[in-house]
Amino acid sequence: MHRPTKNHAERRLALDPVTLAELSELVTVRYPQRVEADRYVFSHDPNGKTPWRPDYATLAFARLADQLAIAKIRLHDLRHFAATTMLLNGIDVRTAAGRLGHARASTTLDIYAHYTQPADQHASAALGNSLDTPS
Repeated sequence: MHRPTKNHAERRLALDPVTLAELSELVTVRYPQRVEADRYVFSHDPNGKTPWRPDYATLAFARLADQLAIAKIRLHDLRHFAATTMLLNGIDVRTAAGRLGHARASTTLDIYAHYTQPADQHASAALGNSLDTPS
């Protein structure tokens, strides 16, 4: 059963050059003929007009991880990885929240703040270093 997002919204995200290159290659293999920009890469439709259902994407990821003998990891775990990586690398919470589809940055903090222990240790060291200056 296809379900819309919680808030029925679409969002567009910037992609890095490496990801864009991989997607471009995948699109070229999937659609040898030139396709319109609004087509879905992950689609059972030969024209790419309808996306995979979310449960199919989850199943496809599980099968691929099993084929590659990757430790048991769920597709949803990649969302947690992305959120944690953004926060640990100093991406502001509002930007991270937007990429994750959270309406409020506080939601992102409520869910992921406990993963940022190294960031807290870094903050502690920075504060300590500022106090440890010779007079």
